[in-house]
Amino acid sequence: MLLVLFLALIADGYDSIALSLVVPTIAKEWSVAPTDLTLALTAANAGAVIGYVAAGRLVRRWGSRLVVAGSMALFSVGSIATVAADSTPGLTALRFVTGLGLGMILPAAVSISAGCVSERRRSSAGVALALAVGVGSSLAGTTGGGLLKNLGWHGLFWIPGLVALALTPVLLGVLPADHRAKNTPAASTDPAGEREEPSVRALFAAPLRAGTILVWGFAFLIFLSTYALTAWFPTVLVELGFSPTEAPAGSALIGLGGIVGGVGVVLLAPRFGTPLVLFLTSVVAVIALAVAGLLPLAGGLLLGLASLAGVGLIAGVTGQTGLALGIYPMTLRTNGVGWAAAAGRIGSVLGPLLGGALLAGGISHRSFIAVIGLPVIISAALALILRGRELNGAPATPPTVDSGSSLDAGETSVASKTP
Repeated sequence: MLLVLFLALIADGYDSIALSLVVPTIAKEWSVAPTDLTLALTAANAGAVIGYVAAGRLVRRWGSRLVVAGSMALFSVGSIATVAADSTPGLTALRFVTGLGLGMILPAAVSISAGCVSERRRSSAGVALALAVGVGSSLAGTTGGGLLKNLGWHGLFWIPGLVALALTPVLLGVLPADHRAKNTPAASTDPAGEREEPSVRALFAAPLRAGTILVWGFAFLIFLSTYALTAWFPTVLVELGFSPTEAPAGSALIGLGGIVGGVGVVLLAPRFGTPLVLFLTSVVAVIALAVAGLLPLAGGLLLGLASLAGVGLIAGVTGQTGLALGIYPMTLRTNGVGWAAAAGRIGSVLGPLLGGALLAGGISHRSFIAVIGLPVIISAALALILRGRELNGAPATPPTVDSGSSLDAGETSVASKTP
C-alpha cells in the first residue's frame, strides 16, 4: 500500500519541474521571452496551495482513499490537456488545474501512512513518502531530454498523464476504506479513538505556537529556494551554453541529489533528530549554491554542484513533513502536515516569481544561482532553533479552541493498520 502511495506522489515531483524543462523550447516556438512564462511556472504551485488547504475538509467528507484517487484523476486530466495549450493564458490555466489535483494528494497520503505504522516510525514514513518528490524530479530530468527530442514538449505531459490515469483505479482498489463519523460538524475519530480538532488555531495554541511558526518558516523558505532553482535552472543552463536537450540533465542531477538527501533524512533523523539533520543539509545547499554561483565553473563541475545543492534543498522539502509529524500530537497530525505543506507551497509559488523577476531584471545567470541560496541560510537557522526545543512533548489532546476553521482537516481511521 505504501508503495502505491509512493508511486502516486512521484507525480508531484515529476510535474514540479516538467514545465521548467521545456520553457526554452516553448518560448522559442511561441516567440516569447522565457520570463513571459513565469505565471505558467507558478500556476501549478498556486493550485497545489489550494489543494493542500482543501485536503482536510475533503478527507473529512469523502475519506482519504477517495481524495487520493480523485486527486490523481484530476492531475491526469490536467496533464493530458496541457498538450492542447497554444498560448500563455491557456497554459497557465491548465497548469493551475494540474496543481490543484497534486496538492490534495500529499496530506491525505501521509494521513493514510501514519495510520499504518507505529508511532515511532510515523515521522520517517512521512519523509519517505515525501521523498517521492525527489524521485519524480530525477525521473523527469532523466527522461525529459529524450522525450523532448523524440516527442516534442507535449510528450512530457501526456505520457505521465496517461500513467496517472491508469494508476487511479489501482489506488481505489489498494488503499484501505475509511471508517469515519460522517456529517460530524466538529471532529472525527482517529486511529487511536481521539478527537480531531479541525481548527488551524489549535496549531498556534500553547505549547505548539513556537513550533508551528518555526516549521512554517522553514517550509516556506526551503520551498522558495528549491522551486526558484528548479523552475529556472534549465533556462540558466541553456544561457550558459547547454543545449535545450542537454539542460534537463541538470534537473535530473538535482533530483538524484534530492533522493540521496531524502534517504539521509530517513536514516539519520531517528538517531540525531530531524532538526539537526535538516540544519546540516541546508548548510550543504548554501555552500553548493555559493560555489556554483561565484566561481566560473562549467560542464560536469557545475552539474555536480547542482546535484549537491539538490541533496540539501530537497532534503529540506521532504524533511519538513517529518518536522510537522514530530511536533504535533495525533489529533492534529493531518491538520499540521497540511498547513505546513501549504506554507511550503506558498514558497513554491513565490520562488519562480522571484526567480523570473531577478532574471528579467538583468541579474547574471551565475549570480542568480548564488542569490537563490540566501533564504536557505535563514532556514538553516530556523532548523537549529527547532533543535533546542522540546516540541515532541506536545500534549496528546490539544487545547480547547474555537472550532471555526479554514482547514477542516479530520484524521481518518483506516480499515487496516498494515501496509
